[in-house]
Amino acid sequence: INDHLRRELDFESEARNAVRTAEFVAKEPRLADRVYIPKVYPELSTKKVMVAEWIDGVRLSDRRGIERLMGDDASAEPRAPSLADRFPTLKGGSKWVMQTMVDLFSAQIFDWSWVHCDPHPGNIIVRPHPAKAGQAQFVLLDHGLYVRVSPRFQQQYA
Repeated sequence: INDHLRRELDFESEARNAVRTAEFVAKEPRLADRVYIPKVYPELSTKKVMVAEWIDGVRLSDRRGIERLMGDDASAEPRAPSLADRFPTLKGGSKWVMQTMVDLFSAQIFDWSWVHCDPHPGNIIVRPHPAKAGQAQFVLLDHGLYVRVSPRFQQQYA
């Protein structure tokens, strides 16, 4: 645990992990347009501070917000305002979100052998695609800890 915590808090390592993951995503035709890794500014970052691009979107942990954003909110009940209300409804529904997550983590395990180790819903944002009206884009945050997986691990999970 001590080693993992140390690596999680090394922001130079996190910056390198983010850049590496962005390169993997960019080279993967199934994901390049659906997944985004925020740009890191290494010239402004140190071992103790990492500066990265700000992304507006709805965290996956905001279930109701994701439902509204993706057009799955059929509830007629009154609701509190949400960040999702700032964006237009996007195509694909929640099924698109889940399929993109499965595709991304499958690529990490089986294609890249490079796996994000903190994939909780607070580290995933869905936003309107900046270049394609009505389309969603999946944003993966917090690149502090990755592990390489072995061929044996891949076989066991296949």
